[in-house]
Amino acid sequence: MTTEFILPDQSKTGGLGTYIWNQAKLLSDLGFEVSIYQPGSINQKFYYFGNKVLFREFKLPSFKPTVFQILLHFFIKRIKKYSFVHYLKLKSNAKNINSFLEEEFKVRPVDIIQYVNLNGLGYFPVSSIPNIIRISSLTDFYNELGKGYYGLRSEIVNAQIKFEKESYKRAICIVGPSTYSLNQIKTNPTQLKLHLPTPIGFHFEKAELIKRNQILKIGYFGNIDYRKGVDLLIDATSKLRPGSFDLFLCGRLNDDSQVNSKIKDQVFSESFIHYSDSIPKNELISLMKEMDLIVLPSRVDNCPNTLLESLAMGKVVIGPNAWGFEEVITDRVNGILFESGSLNSLVDAIDYFMNLSVEERIEIEGNAFCLVQEYSGLRVSDQIVKIYNKCIDHYKSVCAES
Repeated sequence: MTTEFILPDQSKTGGLGTYIWNQAKLLSDLGFEVSIYQPGSINQKFYYFGNKVLFREFKLPSFKPTVFQILLHFFIKRIKKYSFVHYLKLKSNAKNINSFLEEEFKVRPVDIIQYVNLNGLGYFPVSSIPNIIRISSLTDFYNELGKGYYGLRSEIVNAQIKFEKESYKRAICIVGPSTYSLNQIKTNPTQLKLHLPTPIGFHFEKAELIKRNQILKIGYFGNIDYRKGVDLLIDATSKLRPGSFDLFLCGRLNDDSQVNSKIKDQVFSESFIHYSDSIPKNELISLMKEMDLIVLPSRVDNCPNTLLESLAMGKVVIGPNAWGFEEVITDRVNGILFESGSLNSLVDAIDYFMNLSVEERIEIEGNAFCLVQEYSGLRVSDQIVKIYNKCIDHYKSVCAES
């Protein structure tokens, strides 16, 4: 159950959409019946992967606040700094989603529901079916560390944060792609929190080591903004010897705050930066394969797909010592870690990479390629199924006690 499922062959597919697609394909290949539901503007359905995965978009009733609610909205907005109307809209959507799923699963019974909790989708879960909330959005951290949230007005963002936090408090089972992210969620005594691995959707052959006598190619792939630490990357690479490298940035440019406007100016003014907007997946993978080094300097993240895909190509990745990177990367063994948010530490990490011998670099790349295989195929699918069964058992025991 998600709000962000987009066809994976489209350039606008986000990290959450890619995760859902990869997980659905993996489980369906094992013989599980998987359905993806998304509230949207129309009613439609499609089947994917040889008619094994149902994608169902359904239309929600429009929300119309009462006069009293509107008056109360202006009072709360002034005192509490969040949009009461938007909060009520999210609550209405969650209630209507619950009603739709209850009727849907009378016809199509399921064993477990996974709510991907952007905008608090799991606030009103179907109580008769074991369900889990998967951490999909760290909106409060993105808003705090990014000094804004993708151009949304602050009162809208605050309403979303409030509703998402309430959803987590009501959940019986919470799963997430990293322990670090899970630890940001406050729990109650009856809740179960489990690390749910992120599957890789593609099988990669290890990319060949590019000769070191050419200009170094450094790549970044993702949203280009302060939240993802792109300013750190630009500032760090600007300290390198001119003409010794090219920096490739690929992703959506966000211009929703003063710091992001500065990043945008840097992207188009620095001669060593090569920028491209979001591109189709096959072109993206081809570009990633050309890189000598991939740097993902996020200030806040959730164990991104790009990290796993880069390692699966046998690329050296530099990432922060937080947000799930530290659970995947062992520093200077299968990648390189730096102190999260620290420019000096990132500079040191890049400098360390540039001073590696060919043999040392080949060893790190080989370790990256081998270790990340744990996130593909039967290994990760077995883990996912075991976690689902734990959540089902926990859900039933909590409901029996109550």
